[in-house]
Amino acid sequence: MEMLLVFKDGHLTGSGRDIIGTFLFKGTYDLASGACRWVKSYLGKHDVFYEGQNHEGFIHGAWTIGDAYHAMHGGFVIWPEGMADPTQGALKEALSLPGVIITEEVEQEALVPSEMGADD
Repeated sequence: MEMLLVFKDGHLTGSGRDIIGTFLFKGTYDLASGACRWVKSYLGKHDVFYEGQNHEGFIHGAWTIGDAYHAMHGGFVIWPEGMADPTQGALKEALSLPGVIITEEVEQEALVPSEMGADD
């Protein structure tokens, strides 16, 4: 994904492109709280709504496409070019968890088909 975001006087604007297509950004941010909201509008297509929080130079939050009845949603993290990926620490921690698997053996009797008898 390529994008350019501009933060000025409480307004967020920008543009970019990704695998879906070309898009524009328009929204707001609050320096005091770190909260930000914007719409990513794909030209001639759909909109994606973002709500996030500034945290030590990167923004994380949730995106939504659609309405309350037919919505798709997920999470996001964005950070300035040149900044180390802020998700790497969390991913390394998650990957370093011990992989202990406890299993319990269950004995089952073999099912033997009944012999065909004189009743056939």
